[in-house]
Amino acid sequence: MYMRFLHIILVERKLGPKIIMIKEMVKELLRFIGILLVFMMGVGVLYHANMYPKHEDMWNPAGWTYWRIWKIMYMPYWQIYGFNFLDSFDANSTTPCTTIQSEWESNPDIERCNRYDWVLIVIAAFYMLISNLLLVNLVIALFSFKFRRVQENSGKLWRYLRYEVIMDYRTIIPAPLNLVIRPILLCMSIYRKLRKCRDGNDVSNQETDQKKKERKNKKKKIKTLQSVHAVNCVLEL
Repeated sequence: MYMRFLHIILVERKLGPKIIMIKEMVKELLRFIGILLVFMMGVGVLYHANMYPKHEDMWNPAGWTYWRIWKIMYMPYWQIYGFNFLDSFDANSTTPCTTIQSEWESNPDIERCNRYDWVLIVIAAFYMLISNLLLVNLVIALFSFKFRRVQENSGKLWRYLRYEVIMDYRTIIPAPLNLVIRPILLCMSIYRKLRKCRDGNDVSNQETDQKKKERKNKKKKIKTLQSVHAVNCVLEL
């Protein structure tokens, strides 16, 4: 119902282009997340390898919430928003922690004590430089580019999408009315089929089925022609 409501908002002249902009920006954001995951995974592995050297317990049998992948991705993700986590790089910063391997492997609530390494500060400095100055500004530039592009063609896009919504709702019963009307229509169609079977008019039934198929094919052709003409009208504007 929420997605349908956003679909209906496209009909409104002022809000419709805004929804289109959000849709295009979300697409760019998903592409950016794919690039960002590569940087996050690489930096997280460097952090973890220097803080917990020779760590073998990556997939804890206690549950997926204790997997080390979440700890690997935790700091790089929040560093994008400006959290530096410099205190976490100090030796034995996690409490409670232990240096005995059998204890942290048997009890997942007890964390392994981390080690301090000056390389972590250097890695964090370069990563925050790239993520905060390069990648974030890249996303902002992509958003502004998409905004200008959609703003220039907002009128054409709005007219075309408005046409699509109107044509879509010619045959669709909106929620929550479909919860009442759909069962009634289903019962009526079942009743008609049972009545035809009782009458035994097989020939007439075949003729009516052929007529219905022909009508459906004509409707499909009409809809395709209407959509083609709508696109042509939009492009000519």
